[in-house]
Amino acid sequence: MILLLGAVLARSVAVLPLEGEAQEAFLATEGLRDAFLVEGWTVLSDGDLDARLGEPETLDAAREYLASGRRNLDAGRTEEALTEFRASLELHDAIGSQWLRRAELADVHYFTGVALLRVNEDPSPHLASAARLVEGYEPPMGYGLGLPVVEAGGPPGEEELAWLSDRLDVDAMVLGELRAGRLTAYWVEGEVRRRASRSVRAAPFAGDVLYREMVAELMGLTIAAEVEPGPMEYREVTRSWPSEPTVTTEPEPAAVPEEPGLVVSGTSRRIDNRLGWWAPVGLAVLGASAGAAWLINASAGQGGVSSPRYTVVIETPR
Repeated sequence: MILLLGAVLARSVAVLPLEGEAQEAFLATEGLRDAFLVEGWTVLSDGDLDARLGEPETLDAAREYLASGRRNLDAGRTEEALTEFRASLELHDAIGSQWLRRAELADVHYFTGVALLRVNEDPSPHLASAARLVEGYEPPMGYGLGLPVVEAGGPPGEEELAWLSDRLDVDAMVLGELRAGRLTAYWVEGEVRRRASRSVRAAPFAGDVLYREMVAELMGLTIAAEVEPGPMEYREVTRSWPSEPTVTTEPEPAAVPEEPGLVVSGTSRRIDNRLGWWAPVGLAVLGASAGAAWLINASAGQGGVSSPRYTVVIETPR
């Protein structure tokens, strides 16, 4: 009975693959998913996402258009290739490949840009899309068309969110990106919009407390980050990790003028005279002891043996 009640009350969340460098983005995505599981949410897996967003026949057709377009492009039939690349893009957009199959979609955008350049049209929008979809995208060899440097795309638009929400059928969605040392996650739950962000050197592994903190903020359990319903506006909640410790050389301490004291030559020891009055008494005792030792040695017939010599110097302020 308890298990059944828990299954009924469990809420579902879709954490879509984060944008960014493939390995780092994968680690961050898994970290957020694991943190939601710890909080008792039902989290959609990649297979669940693919089943809800993807249509096998549509995906197969999009891939075939790309393959055929590349053959035409290599054969010099650029117009035919461009037509097939555009058809592939339409099919990928229809099944949400920008969320789940970024590498494939980046290839289609790249080859569309190559074809456009060959017919003297502007390829930059498609090249920028490829660069944005896959950070550090490496173009296939033999085409020699570089990619521009692009900035992070930011949160998705309302139309995209409505499309995703309708397809995924979950209580909440999490999207995000890991770029330039900043991990950002966007929370969408009905009309509620929240954002949590961290500065990171690399994506921590799943189980790191950072993900638990971010999930708590996204759920609204900690620092409030809600905004009013309407245009997509996120209030950022940030907390940076401590920076690497900086090794610095401590400056040499300033020289402190020495105070007057007693220097006993032969022992290199300074006797602090800040105690005041006992210095003259100590000097008298020291002199008496030295005299007594000399008398004892002389009376014992050891006058030819030299005893240690000490010179007592009293430093006084000038």
